[in-house]
Amino acid sequence: MQNNGAHDGCDHLPRAGLNRVKKLLFGTGNRIGRRLIVLIIAFSSVIMLVISAVQLVVEYRELRSGMERELDGVSIFVQSISSSVWNLDNNQIQLALEALTQLPGVDQASIHSTGDGKRWTAGQNRSANTVVRSYALRQAAGSGETEIGTLEVAANLDTIYRKLTARAVSIVLSNGLKTLLVAFFMAFLFRQLVTARLEDLARKVKQLQPPRASLGLARQMPPPPVPEQLDELDAVGWTLDHTASELERAATERTGAERSLRESEERFRVLVEQAPEAILVYDADLGRFVDANPNAERLFGCAREELFLGGPERFLVAQQPDGRPVERTLSDNIAHALAGETVSTERAFRTADGRDVVSEVRLVRLPSATRSLLRVSLVDISERKAAAARIEQLAFYDPLTRLPNRRLLLDRLQQALVLSTRSQKLGALLFVDLDHFKTLNDTLGHDAGDALLQQVAQRLAACTREGDSAARFGGDEFVVMLEGLSVNPQEAATQAEAVGGKILGALGQPYSLGERIQRNTASIGVALFGTKHETVDELLRRADLAMYEAKAAGRNLLRFFDPEMQALVNARTDLEADLREGLLAEQFFIHLQPQVDAQGKVTGAEALARWNSPRRGLVSPAEFIPVAEETGLIVPIGNWILEASCNCLARWAAVPHMAHLTVAVNVSARQLRHADFVERVLAVLERTGANPHRLKLELTESLLVDNVETAIVRMTALRQHGLSFSLDDFGTGYSSLSYLKRLPLDQLKIDQSFVRGVSSEPNNAAIARTIVALAKSLGLSAIAEGVETEEELAFLASHGCHAYQGYLFSRPLTEAAFDAFMAQSVAA
Repeated sequence: MQNNGAHDGCDHLPRAGLNRVKKLLFGTGNRIGRRLIVLIIAFSSVIMLVISAVQLVVEYRELRSGMERELDGVSIFVQSISSSVWNLDNNQIQLALEALTQLPGVDQASIHSTGDGKRWTAGQNRSANTVVRSYALRQAAGSGETEIGTLEVAANLDTIYRKLTARAVSIVLSNGLKTLLVAFFMAFLFRQLVTARLEDLARKVKQLQPPRASLGLARQMPPPPVPEQLDELDAVGWTLDHTASELERAATERTGAERSLRESEERFRVLVEQAPEAILVYDADLGRFVDANPNAERLFGCAREELFLGGPERFLVAQQPDGRPVERTLSDNIAHALAGETVSTERAFRTADGRDVVSEVRLVRLPSATRSLLRVSLVDISERKAAAARIEQLAFYDPLTRLPNRRLLLDRLQQALVLSTRSQKLGALLFVDLDHFKTLNDTLGHDAGDALLQQVAQRLAACTREGDSAARFGGDEFVVMLEGLSVNPQEAATQAEAVGGKILGALGQPYSLGERIQRNTASIGVALFGTKHETVDELLRRADLAMYEAKAAGRNLLRFFDPEMQALVNARTDLEADLREGLLAEQFFIHLQPQVDAQGKVTGAEALARWNSPRRGLVSPAEFIPVAEETGLIVPIGNWILEASCNCLARWAAVPHMAHLTVAVNVSARQLRHADFVERVLAVLERTGANPHRLKLELTESLLVDNVETAIVRMTALRQHGLSFSLDDFGTGYSSLSYLKRLPLDQLKIDQSFVRGVSSEPNNAAIARTIVALAKSLGLSAIAEGVETEEELAFLASHGCHAYQGYLFSRPLTEAAFDAFMAQSVAA
């Protein structure tokens, strides 16, 4: 009996320890925890097996890669072995093979001779699991190499497999131990974070008593006990079901509380009905008004029932009374008032009877246990806002013309100076003074003078762009402020002059002054700002001085303050006038620059525009072409050059040694954009009788920037009639290969900037080679312009460019000189 007692005492110790571990991991009475712990251990085991498999695969790949790298070391012996095989030196071959078997990982090496079929072998390979690497043996023969044999080396994989087997045992044991430790740790963690809390929740649910007082129940009753056989979650569900039944019973007892609430609401309604402001009740759950007082009906001009048909956005527009955008929409304001915030804002709206009303809106959340209700109170502040607007109008606007007055202009000008400095964009101040206004005012009376000023203000507003400002400075003086002009002073001056010219034209139109039609003009002084730091007073003084210069020059004129800028504007205006006169007087003619092939034979010519002005002499195209482009005069000039070129083709057709020649004509972007461009070209060909297959139109890359689809359609239409196309100045502008391959082109023209110094300038040489290669790949020809030296010609010819144009062959020639040049080339 004593022995049994001793045995029981010893056995009790491990059982007690086991019970403590079970209590630590699973707690007491925790059924859910025990189930989850089993799942954690099973899942951890699966993860361990997967991780072990991945580690073995990785180690196998590393061992295999190491063996293959060792085999790659054989490559350094290939050259020496090749020499031995070439000489059929058996001793050297055998020594080399034995040396290879001494390399790490190499078990067997063999050589097979291609010529006589001999084979040498060293080492042994005792396993079927091998890695074999072959190397071709080559020897120089004549100008090339010949294959003389094959070197094969083999490595045994058994060593790798033995290592992997040992590693597999190690990894499984290591990961298994880790998995066991992790499982116990997760079990302990799950116990502390989940199952312990579930036990605590179960205990609290058992003691749960419904808050009967909050449910409106008069008597307090303890809840029935929770059945012991339920687990934690079932116990919670059972108690919640019991609570639901208690809530149903409480519904009857709450009827009395609701009756009291209705009585309170009635008292509240009496107060609302007698309130001086318009009050509405908004139900956020329904999204509409549900109540309104009589003042709300009067404010909105409709019955209460109509107010209940929609929400606030139907009656209150999302706009501030002064037109500024609101920071938050009314829906946002309502959302902030569900969060307990008292929101005050202003809204403008139009009532049902057509009145425009500005109201101060206040939103307050109403206390309610079952509904989300807001009280919306509105006070009509239309008269107060109108009075404030009238005060602002008198302070900042001229009462006669409704334009900004001097005060507002000075403020805007100060802001414009700051903004111009920040953005680097220039602005302009136009000081406009009416000519002989005092005489008109004295002879026709002040009423006529006021009417004239009002019409001048309307015309100034119509001439300005969005964002510009026109103001009455005082008396008959007006100021126009232009912002956001070009960063280039010359371009900004041109933009300002365009607006000023528009103003002069508008103010020079007849005015209707009662029954009298009166003409009047104005003088304008312009001062640019933003080029340096200027003050408002300094800028006004400059514009004023420029205006007096316009007066002194004869009135109805525009003058710039800066003398140099004025000179540039005058020069451009004079050049434009001379261009128009030159077109009418037929002062334009063409020069022809020969284009030759690789043998120096003339294949055609490029037609170049020239202008001989009686006043200016021979004007460079670099001077007049940009102005023609800006003014649109390039279209009639281009049409004239096209017709002159076609006349040359028609004349050459009758001369045997010139009938094969082509003529290339430049086409501007403005010409191509004309809707009737195709019809114009075909009409010129028909009128002159020129062969369309001899006409080549040169387009610049700038045409590809926009309207490329239109260009493709019009080029394709002309190409169907035999015309060819060349892309001029290729590489200097925008060119997308996706568009380039779609364009119906025949030729790429290498710009002279890349040709110049091509034999000594690496960058130019690379670009020129690339363009020639690109042309070949697209099935196009390439022609280089600006070829001036024999070195440039030789370089281009050596890289596949066989068409040229430049001073090396001839300068641009008159038609007569070109005819003589062709005659001389035939005679030679």
